[in-house]
Amino acid sequence: MGTMTATGTVSSQGTRIPDAIVKAHWQTVIYADRPKRLDLQSLKPEWPCRTVRVAVHRNTPFEFIAQAIVPFLAFGSLRADFSFGDYDDSLLFPPIPADLQIVWLDYDRYAGHLDGIRLADWIGERLTALRAGTTAPILVANWPADHAQAQAFNDRLAVLVAGMAGTRLHDRRSLYLRMGASYLDNRFTGIGATNLSGPATLLTAREIGLRCLPAALRPRLRCIAVDFDNTLYAGVLGEDGVAGLQLTEAHAALQRRLLTLHAEGAFLAAISKNEAADVEQLLAERTDFPLRREHFSAMAVSWEPKAQGMARIAEALRIGTDAILFVDDNLGEIADVTAAFPTIATLHSADPVITLAGLELGPDLTAWSRNETDALRATDLAMASQREASLAGSADPAEYLRSLDTRIDFHLNPRDQTSRVHELSHKTNQFNLALKRLGEVEVAGWFDQPGHSTVTFRLSDRLSDSGIVGIMLMAVADGVLKVEELCISCRALGRRLEDLMIASAIDKVANAAGCHQVSFAHAKGPRNMPARDWLAGFLGAPLLSDAGYCTISWPPEGLFSRLAGIPVTSAWH
Repeated sequence: MGTMTATGTVSSQGTRIPDAIVKAHWQTVIYADRPKRLDLQSLKPEWPCRTVRVAVHRNTPFEFIAQAIVPFLAFGSLRADFSFGDYDDSLLFPPIPADLQIVWLDYDRYAGHLDGIRLADWIGERLTALRAGTTAPILVANWPADHAQAQAFNDRLAVLVAGMAGTRLHDRRSLYLRMGASYLDNRFTGIGATNLSGPATLLTAREIGLRCLPAALRPRLRCIAVDFDNTLYAGVLGEDGVAGLQLTEAHAALQRRLLTLHAEGAFLAAISKNEAADVEQLLAERTDFPLRREHFSAMAVSWEPKAQGMARIAEALRIGTDAILFVDDNLGEIADVTAAFPTIATLHSADPVITLAGLELGPDLTAWSRNETDALRATDLAMASQREASLAGSADPAEYLRSLDTRIDFHLNPRDQTSRVHELSHKTNQFNLALKRLGEVEVAGWFDQPGHSTVTFRLSDRLSDSGIVGIMLMAVADGVLKVEELCISCRALGRRLEDLMIASAIDKVANAAGCHQVSFAHAKGPRNMPARDWLAGFLGAPLLSDAGYCTISWPPEGLFSRLAGIPVTSAWH
């Protein structure tokens, strides 16, 4: 293709080709129904790829998948450094430092010794031993078979893994059922080779490389900003009119996939060069479209450059552009937007079938874990602007807050919210005081340590239930209560409740521990100035360092008399 620069690839003619355009050309190979090995081998990334360490514990070969996974990881700007344990049916799991641990087993080797339930329980015991030796995410493959023993095993294993922090299933069985007899090729098993067929090896490598591994290591993208003309349908609104646009079955499937992502917690945004009134008419009149106006949390429909529209979308949704997937059929628009926002993810939508595959398989569209707050996000955001405008324009802000019937539910050491605590630690950028980015296993371990406390805040009012919007992780050391992690979702900001939530949580834990001093861990990041400004205001003094601890006597003089007038109902759980 050419030589690499900081922002793209230089062609043999000396023209810079943006990385997003090169990746658009990769899509037909990466997202093909049955990818071909020779086509994949021709893909050579010329952009920076982050190296991640992957440990594989196995009793059957995984090397063939590791070789095939390279272009799929590269498509998501990753490369893997694999370390392999010995072939081991006893599953001793020697310690292998890694960013991800994979357990890849041929369960047929145990079939004659234990029934499905007992085998799953034994595997669960060994996974517990592995978990005790690592805080890295663990990916466990299930049994690709359809007999009764395998079904009982898979059902039991799913329950055991669901209860284990930082551990998830890789569903080999689903691919086996889709491929049928073509999944296996037993010609070479007697000489130590894999019994996976060539096509199954490539599809497995794609699933792990595009979905599983990025999901284990990076936050999920939070928004899909989608073009309209020749993306959501065939045709151009301004030329064909509302009635003349064609909703093919492929386009309908694409829209249904966007609806699924929306239901899982992703924002949808419209970014289209059209008349705004025409788009509103389209969404109102085309009742055959799965997508409707209420599904879009932000609209950037105008003739302005799409980079400007993308900036407005990010501002409206209170997220960075690095959390957005931009879907457009025009490579020129993709080039312009990525020139303005180099970290934005892109999907070229020239072919609706390939676009659908990209929305199903694309890096960072799969969540490692899900929680109830995901489903509340879009509705709550829609109410946020209404609250803020009304609060800003109210002659009596306290009376307006009272009219909202605002409620804060505090949860002390809620083990069932482990995944949400982990998610807020990783995804929150603006009001994240210490930027520690705790892993799910680290969060789970916090509950078990003496002198450690976790508090979460759930916020609701008559307009919407915001779900769990804030977390505090605190530890007592030498009579001082240390606030080691403090994160509040941007959706909860603007209601002037930060002091009340934080002070109430600290007071509860400090009184129980007999602490009269509180120390806040803080660190300076590229986007967390709101958290640092809050801390400086709370302390009544500027922060004198970019990182460290700030300690104050507890409670600060006059704090609770000042907070007493805030009209909020609260409860502890």
